[in-house]
Amino acid sequence: MHQSIGPQALFNVVWQVEDIDRGGIVDSSHITMQMSSEGRIAGSTGCNQYFGTLTLGQTAFEVNGAGSTRRACAPAIMQQETRFLQALQDARRYKMDGDFVRLYDESGDERMRMIRTNEEPAS
Repeated sequence: MHQSIGPQALFNVVWQVEDIDRGGIVDSSHITMQMSSEGRIAGSTGCNQYFGTLTLGQTAFEVNGAGSTRRACAPAIMQQETRFLQALQDARRYKMDGDFVRLYDESGDERMRMIRTNEEPAS
């Protein structure tokens, strides 16, 4: 019996970003995302912590009210943080592919690829 994978498969997991806008990420940077069934999103940009509200459907994905802490880091990490936050704001659709989640913008361009980790989610 084929079982539909819905948004609940995204919850209670720490997702690690592997790629932003098909440009990779800075080696050893640790960008994470956690999504909750209560409509929250949070994680690390590799420098700062971010948070926001999340509207999620069967394939729909939209972040609103995003904010972050304001620590300064190395210039390459700060540039990557800007790319990450922009891709997150532009994301409108997601697709699960095994242990991967891909985020796409309105025009269907892949903006981000993440992989499931074994990390324990923050409560």
